[in-house]
Amino acid sequence: MEVRTAYLERLEKDKPNKRCRHWRLWVRLVDGSKRSRRFHGAYREAQAALAEFRAEIESEVVCEDTFAAYAASWAEYRRTVGDLAPGTLENDRRHITAISRQVGDMRMDEITPDVCRDALVAIRTSRNPPLSGTYMNKLYVTFHAIMSQAHVDGRISRDPLAGIQAPKVDTKEKDWMEPERLAAFVDALSTLPLDGRTVACYLMAYLGLRRGEACAMLVEDVDLEDAVAHVRRAVKERDGSVAEPKSKAGVRDLPMPQDLVGILRTWLSTRNVESDYLACSSIGTVLRPQNLQKWWDANRADLGADGMTLHQIRHSNLSMMARHMNVFDLQRWAGWSSIEPARVYVHADYASLKESSEDAFWHHFGTTKANRPED
Repeated sequence: MEVRTAYLERLEKDKPNKRCRHWRLWVRLVDGSKRSRRFHGAYREAQAALAEFRAEIESEVVCEDTFAAYAASWAEYRRTVGDLAPGTLENDRRHITAISRQVGDMRMDEITPDVCRDALVAIRTSRNPPLSGTYMNKLYVTFHAIMSQAHVDGRISRDPLAGIQAPKVDTKEKDWMEPERLAAFVDALSTLPLDGRTVACYLMAYLGLRRGEACAMLVEDVDLEDAVAHVRRAVKERDGSVAEPKSKAGVRDLPMPQDLVGILRTWLSTRNVESDYLACSSIGTVLRPQNLQKWWDANRADLGADGMTLHQIRHSNLSMMARHMNVFDLQRWAGWSSIEPARVYVHADYASLKESSEDAFWHHFGTTKANRPED
């Protein structure tokens, strides 16, 4: 933008320049409009700040695109080349719709940090009770990604969200079965006929797989000799197609306990249907997650899991593993792209903390561990 002039205003009127510490920086544009910013500091510092303020405004880019128009093109690009899951694209659409209600008609270059803050507050308080911090965090990530890309594209001179802290995630701990209850659940599974549905539940309970991952596992994905499960694909909930996990982190190798190896050996040697899928349907096709869910709803009470969702089998496994793994191993075990989800699985548990610390002291300092016989 073209600047006509820039000057300082002394806010402490009763003090000379050398003693004043409160200033307003003014920049007048050629169209007659003004920009201002408050500054605290010595006179020379204020002069330097004014020069920086002027340079910042002169470098600003005028972008005629509205937020709604630019966000739509951003989302379309993600849909076309991003190879993203339908759920991710739907979340993009929902977030853009919510943000556009606040700033959709504004030009991209008019969206300042203050505008962003006001928009986030307005979105969060648009519902009663207010939207959760977890939802707002995800919406912020979308908003930030759009404005950051606009900056990279040269549409705006800076990302107005760069200095704004993301809303705090406030997701409650997931409901889960304590390890003892999870073990009882596995025992209860053994009372049911061994078929693709019970095998899928065993995979979730022992390996913490998502139900789509358990249903998509092939026979060739399990190495029973070396006791390793290779997670390579997942069944999509929407259409039942089998594809790679939606992130690279979902591709992982998991060590299997011998109990699970024995269950899988029995299943493969006794099942009366030929199929490439490990937890297959009764006719050998891929087991749809929706059908597994229907079976779960009908049988969970008999398995001691009344009131629990199918996905909470995975939560229970991850909560158990969190007691014994560092957060980075837990990330790899779960197939997460970051360690952020770990916060809802690492439960507040003093007994676990005490056990872990005693174990560390026993191994490295030689301190006697409670209830452990000394060598």
